[in-house]
Amino acid sequence: MRSTAGVGFLALAAAAFLPGCGSSASASQRLSRCVEAGRQSTGGNSLPVSNEAWQAFIRRACRESEREHKLSSNGDISTADAKDIARRHPEVVYPLCEDVELQTRDQLEPDAAKYVPPRLLRRLGHHLCDVVLSSTGGFDAGQLKGAKANALSRQHPELLAPYCLAGAQAAYDREHRHVFTRRDQHRLMQRVCTKAVRLGYIRPSGGGNDEAVKSLAVRETRRAIRRGEIHPLSTG
Repeated sequence: MRSTAGVGFLALAAAAFLPGCGSSASASQRLSRCVEAGRQSTGGNSLPVSNEAWQAFIRRACRESEREHKLSSNGDISTADAKDIARRHPEVVYPLCEDVELQTRDQLEPDAAKYVPPRLLRRLGHHLCDVVLSSTGGFDAGQLKGAKANALSRQHPELLAPYCLAGAQAAYDREHRHVFTRRDQHRLMQRVCTKAVRLGYIRPSGGGNDEAVKSLAVRETRRAIRRGEIHPLSTG
């Protein structure tokens, strides 16, 4: 469904600038040097993000670092200060998270991708940054790979469920005869997708269980009908 292995960019992004000495320089000089150093760094080339997203991150990081008087005359910032700023101001790294979500959406089929519009992408990106930066360790890239990434998604299924739901919406569009109204189908699949991620049937690092998802969908459908939460359309 989605690979977050590359989201370890947070570890690299926070350490993108090397510590420098502290001789005098004007604010505009420090800011200009910081931006230029960021553009020339190898960090951006190592991350699964576009050059545009990397540049946006650099500009935000440099502006906030200068505002807090953390830049050296060379435009450098220590790793410790960079990490601290990212924790307190996650919006600095939002451009990177938004780009990761954009690439995730682009892995979907076009008929499903349309159900993850830009506004939702931005919200998912911001939430991804907030979750990663507030998690234990904050900048442990290992949290976003393999079993740890799967565990993170199970704790925060809202990060992955929208992509599952987008696929369900596209599948509804392809049906020749609908069993439920779109509203009922959306309500049902929202629950199914959230539970499937929480239970580990859908995983960001692979190893999902499609059969388990289908069985879950059948159980949830029957339960919702019994409770009168959804209503099958008449076949007559």
